[in-house]
Amino acid sequence: MTKKKIIIVNFMSDFSGHGTIRNQWPFSTLNSIYGSSNELLSINFYNFEISRNILQNAKAFYFQRQMSPESLKFIRYLKTLQPQYGFKMIWDIDDMLWGNNELQGGTKYKGLPSYNSSWRNITTDIKEDTISIMNLMDEVSVSTEFLGKFINSNLKVKTKTTVIPNTVLESYWGPLEFKPLESNIKVPTVLYTGSPSHYNNKDMLLGDWDNKWKDWVIQSVKNKSINFVVIGGLPWFFESIKDQIEIHDWVRIFKLHLLIKKIKPDFCINPLVPNDFNYAKSDLKLVESTAANMICAGTVFNNKPSPFDDCVIKIKQDATVKDIDNKIKEYCNFNKFNSGINKQQRWFKLNSRFTEDKGNIKRLVRLLTK
Repeated sequence: MTKKKIIIVNFMSDFSGHGTIRNQWPFSTLNSIYGSSNELLSINFYNFEISRNILQNAKAFYFQRQMSPESLKFIRYLKTLQPQYGFKMIWDIDDMLWGNNELQGGTKYKGLPSYNSSWRNITTDIKEDTISIMNLMDEVSVSTEFLGKFINSNLKVKTKTTVIPNTVLESYWGPLEFKPLESNIKVPTVLYTGSPSHYNNKDMLLGDWDNKWKDWVIQSVKNKSINFVVIGGLPWFFESIKDQIEIHDWVRIFKLHLLIKKIKPDFCINPLVPNDFNYAKSDLKLVESTAANMICAGTVFNNKPSPFDDCVIKIKQDATVKDIDNKIKEYCNFNKFNSGINKQQRWFKLNSRFTEDKGNIKRLVRLLTK
């Protein structure tokens, strides 16, 4: 007797990095594993039109960050059909959208930061609609524990939240292979890959660089103690050193790994400032750093979670230029660098951070079918 195939109806919201990492890669991987058998198949939809045949055969409906009024209308309609067809409904999110920043009557610690130009797009109506959508779901998948707790505790959403961490494709990055260094790094190559939403060139806002990281980079470049590389264009506050650093435009995630491999950086730095948006941020930069054999250095916060709590180099939010410099120089020692890469790789493997890893596939299948 042929086993009935499990059909997952997948509603994609965008083709950005978010959509690629949390939707295209995972669902393509699932199809490559199960699609040719009678086990599981995901079908992508881009509009809200569903046939009776799909309704009769769907095991679950998965919504990637859908938040428009049209989304809410369709989801409400779908909810009325759920008792008849018995499918599961899941909504996925990996960004902090709720709360008001200081330009919205709140504080700089709440909501989307004012240095992130996208904050104007997340209206009060959209925030309210997302809460309504989550309350209609059977499960909400999030990228971090802080984000899940915020949704349940602060927004009072009753739906269960489940952490599905961000992963990268082994088929892109290649296996975790590292040839240990045999000598110290004299002048390290330091990479920054943060998107322009971490600062604001138009309004000249420092954003996540409103700390001593900026001063350390400028001082180190002028002293010729680092080779500094930026992917994502030139931040306005590095204008004075633009002729001394390597600048690349923003790169689509499909090509990011190729550029990073070409650069061959030693360290990847990740400045952040304290706010709810960053407390909820995922550890994707640590994942990418590990896949690229870079030591990850990132900001950690006082009594709040950071995406870089598992980094080898943890830089406190109030660190001085000297603090940062000492840490980077410490890991230029080849023994320290080798042990740092090995530590990151152990963490990576333990937490199944390749999309294709069995542990990650198990997480996804459980979310979609249980």
